[in-house]
Parts: sequence; structure tokens; C-alpha cells
Amino acid sequence: LTTGKPIGTGPFTYGSYTPNVEVRLDRWEQYWQAPANFPTVIYAIYSEVTTAHNAFLSYTIDQNAMTADQNLELYDADPKLTVYRFTEETGSPSLVYQYLGFNNNKYNATWRKAFSWAVNYTYVIDELRLGNAFRAVGAISPGFGAAYNASVTAIAPTYNIAAARTAMQSMGFGVGYATDDEWTDHANNLNGKTPFLSVPNTYNIGNQFREDMFVALNNWFKLIGVEVVDDGCEFTQFLTYLNDDMDHLGVYAIGWAPDYLDPYNMLDPLFNPVSGSNSAQVNDTWLNTQMEAALAETDDNLRNDIYKSIQWYMAARGFFHAPLYHSKVLTVHGSNIYGYPYNSMGALRIYPIYRGLYPPF
Repeated sequence: LTTGKPIGTGPFTYGSYTPNVEVRLDRWEQYWQAPANFPTVIYAIYSEVTTAHNAFLSYTIDQNAMTADQNLELYDADPKLTVYRFTEETGSPSLVYQYLGFNNNKYNATWRKAFSWAVNYTYVIDELRLGNAFRAVGAISPGFGAAYNASVTAIAPTYNIAAARTAMQSMGFGVGYATDDEWTDHANNLNGKTPFLSVPNTYNIGNQFREDMFVALNNWFKLIGVEVVDDGCEFTQFLTYLNDDMDHLGVYAIGWAPDYLDPYNMLDPLFNPVSGSNSAQVNDTWLNTQMEAALAETDDNLRNDIYKSIQWYMAARGFFHAPLYHSKVLTVHGSNIYGYPYNSMGALRIYPIYRGLYPPF
């Protein structure tokens, strides 16, 4: 926005960009479907949730894309605001995939298996997400429909410290241990013991979920004798690690959203070894072959079968990530906004939206 001129064929043209303030779009009067309803669209830029929340409550903005769960009760009680719970209405969770990434270059499949079984997924959903999410078992959400492999839920890792310890013992760690203290002494550097492994947890300071995940990971991983090291940093540095300095990473919580409605867009960016978004540095021969096959396949049913096989492989053998959750989709906007195209991608399409009177009319 600062160095070039965006090009497209949509109903709006680029107006202006004020760094850290707003982006303005102007209606294109010659749009082939007829002009949009709004002459100008303003994307206000907020650096944190509280500022966006206050602007929404004062009706300064029409939609709040930075919704915090604890504010929903206020929004529900205000007749000038609408809270639409898409997932509750349709049963479809978000397509966005939230996961705990593992550096696949540092940690082999057995280490990743131990990590995966040591994560308390129920705690993540019920406590850290306040119940506002579905457990993910892979990168492909149930919201994708026919491409989703529901049978993976039966084999995906759950919180099972015994299974995690079995994986550890298969590598020669903690063989013969019978008590928790024997394991935790390693992580806590007690009684002459040292950690079986020290794992940095990289996250951006100020992100409550990721800060809470660091605390939780400490509690979970010490039960398998693994020390979790605080690697909190500023957001810009976090992005640098994710995109340009992946070797720095150990474990990290992050998410991925599709750009278009096909599961391939959830696989290729995160698991293709040449992708700049493959922060976990996944490079698996079988997986690479299957992704190539999915890209080449033109039959929808056969392509979905490939996607289902990939999901099974990731959960049963790969352990490339620890899938955490898919959010429940909800949208909050002014109740005088109509024609809103709710969807599981969470994508905002302004064109059909129009402003009317506050109900009742």
C-alpha cells in the first residue's frame, strides 16, 4: 500500500492508506455488476482489542473484527449491535487452523509424537478458548465438508501422559520410571537430574492466548522430563522467526487461514518444503507426493480421497504439528447493517452489504 498501486477487478478502488490509522476504498462506479451500496469503505486500524471494543460500543465503527469472548455479553445486550453465531446456526466451524508448530528439523517424529500426546487439548478449548472452539485434528477443518476425514478423530493424539512417556522411553528416556517426580525432576533440574530436552517456546508478548500456552506447556511437558524455555518476543520479531529465521524456533502457537475455498490452500503453504509459510520446516517424501497428486487431480471425489489420506497420515505418523482448534465463527456488527455474507472462511465481502434502519423498523 505504501510502495505500489493495488490492481484488481472488484467493486472498489484503492483510495488511500494512512499508516496505523486506516485504509480507504472508493466505490467503482463502472463495476460490471452495478455499483456497490457504500460510496466509501474505511478499514480502521487498531493495535489492540480494547481500543477496537470501545470504538464498537460507541458506534464509531460498523463491525468489530477483534472480538474478545468476554465482551460478547455486552454486545448481546445492546439492541444496536448484532452478534451472529455462524457456527451455532450452521454447525460449521471456522476454516482457520490453529496449531502448535514443531521445528521438524530439530525434533524427529518420535519427539513430535511425545509432544503431541503431552498437550491437554481439552484445557486449550475449555479454559484458554473459553469453549469458543472445536478441537482440530488436522489442518483441514470440518467446515470443508466432503474433504474432511471424520475418522481421524479416533486416532488423533489426545492428552495422554502415559502415551507420551511411552514415546519418550522408546528413545531411551525415563526407562523404568514409575512416578511423576522421576520425570519432573529432570525438567525442574532437581536431585542432580537435567532435562531430557530443552525446548524454546516462541510467542509474541501481549498475546494472551500464546502467553497462557507457554505457562500450560511448562506444566505439561515437565511431566515427560522436558524443559520449556521462555522465548517471548515482540510481534515483529515473532514474524521474523516464523518467516525468515525458522531455525530459531522450537515450538510455537500460530494459525493459518485459507485464501480460497480449497483444502489445498491449507496444505501447500504449511507443509510444502519450498513454502515460505512452512515455519515448521516439514519435508516429508510421502506427503510431498500426495500434495502433488492432489494438485493434479481434477476429479473432486478422488481429490477428496487424497486429502483424507493426508489427514490420516499426519495424525497417525507425521505429527508435524499438534493441531489445537478451529474457532467457532461469529460476527459482530451494527444491527443497521444488512445483507452480510456470513461464511466459515471469516471473509468479509462488502459488496452485498447495505445500511438500513435499526430494527424494529
